[in-house]
Amino acid sequence: MIDRIEFHVEHAVDYVQTATQDTKKALRYQSRARRGELVDRIEYQVETTQNHVAEGHQQLKTAQEYQSKARKVSDSRFRLLDSEWAPMEKTSRYFNSSLLEMIHERS
Repeated sequence: MIDRIEFHVEHAVDYVQTATQDTKKALRYQSRARRGELVDRIEYQVETTQNHVAEGHQQLKTAQEYQSKARKVSDSRFRLLDSEWAPMEKTSRYFNSSLLEMIHERS
């Protein structure tokens, strides 16, 4: 009977030692897994940011095109106004001279 008790105690000691080693390994794997999750999160955020930057860049290009077209339309309107108002310049005594200067500077 004592031999059986010793056998079970030795077996229990081996079991505890194996469990301790397995627990240490599990903690290492868990730490690596957490680091892996953190890296995955960072990677996702970088990809999302990259997509937002690309979309913003495209929107800036579109805005630049709109701005360029608006300037062309604006310049053509000023030229039209200048050609229409040139005859009035001599006849109208109420014509604003600063407006005339601005029109001449733009053309």
